Amino acid sequence: MDLAFQFLIGILGVLVAVLVATFSRVLADDAKAWLPLLTSRLVERAASRLPVNSRDRYREEWSSHVNDTPGDFSKFVVALGLIRGASKIAASDPIEGNADRPSFAERAIALCWFVLVAPLLLGSAIAIKAESAGPVFVSRVRISESGKKTRTLRFRTKEHAGPKRGSETRIGRFLGRAGIAELPILYSVFLGQEKLPRNWWKKYIGSGR
Repeated sequence: MDLAFQFLIGILGVLVAVLVATFSRVLADDAKAWLPLLTSRLVERAASRLPVNSRDRYREEWSSHVNDTPGDFSKFVVALGLIRGASKIAASDPIEGNADRPSFAERAIALCWFVLVAPLLLGSAIAIKAESAGPVFVSRVRISESGKKTRTLRFRTKEHAGPKRGSETRIGRFLGRAGIAELPILYSVFLGQEKLPRNWWKKYIGSGR
């Protein structure tokens, strides 16, 4: 009985070993087929973290470096390291890393403007809240000068809920036409979170920077 049991255990062990070997072979084949695609995606992902004016140059250099690396798995590991490298390059570059950050002069101008229009901002916020339910401020995505997507703070000008959701409010129409809806960006600029858009300078300062 013990001999038969040991024989059965041996057979099961062989079957498990065969299944594991087969499954490992299938996984290895799939990984080998997918690794080149994943590697190219990682290179593209790393390049996308850089400013637009540098992406093509780094993408070409990194692709060449990865292709010169022997072995598909080694290529994948190198490409994986490019993700972190891209973040360091974007943060440490004295020009590209600060491309979207306002200068001291811009922050000072934003603070002065914010103080001057503070009563207007407060009145606008009260009017928005009194007319319709919803947040006073909303954020919208814009493309910065370096090509990155940033979120800009502005007053809400549309209905937030209900059957008229998405339609422009009376206060919102006035704020939009008067150029008041975009003034909350001054707060973000003062905090150093984003630069003033070029059209903002031309519209409010009168300079075509």
